[in-house]
Amino acid sequence: MVSILTISLVAFAGTSAAVDASVTGPGEVTSPGTVDVQSVVDVRGSEDVRIESFTLTVRSAGSPGEEVAVTVGPNGTVRSVAPERGVAGEGEIRIAQLRRSLNVTVSGATPDYGYGYGYGYGDVSITVDASFSSTALKHGEYELFLSVNTPSAEDQYRSSAETFEVLVPGEGSPPDRGEGTDARGGPADGPRRGGVR
Repeated sequence: MVSILTISLVAFAGTSAAVDASVTGPGEVTSPGTVDVQSVVDVRGSEDVRIESFTLTVRSAGSPGEEVAVTVGPNGTVRSVAPERGVAGEGEIRIAQLRRSLNVTVSGATPDYGYGYGYGYGDVSITVDASFSSTALKHGEYELFLSVNTPSAEDQYRSSAETFEVLVPGEGSPPDRGEGTDARGGPADGPRRGGVR
């Protein structure tokens, strides 16, 4: 069963935030598969906000310092994936596989002159769709969040972190199915040898 992630954007820049967002995605993915994430960024009227980019961060739930950050412009162009290569953490996130399978589109945005997009004086909704192959992730739990970057500061508006799980058949210990057997049907505490444990 697929559950839905909901992320409410939190403004770190002050109490009168002009930007908020929600993100939906799979609560659980069986690999090989696709991790699909959709974010809707709402800019409320009466305030002028210039958005330079969006950053989607994926990190291992057990290693919050080890993460991959994908930054895209308001037109959906991927500007950077950091780190650029290798793996994050103990190999939980494979950078090259994520980059090769990454697809990002931005819709509902209206270009403004200069660098970035200006919004304000009327409600505007921007949709950021991102997807990548789950084969870029090892078996385990991951966190993701979205940041909205403005000229004032990167990460000026940022969502709370939500988790999803990647299940990779064959990785990790098979679950105990009860009756003293594991998922393979063998004894839960080890193989029998000569009829004696």
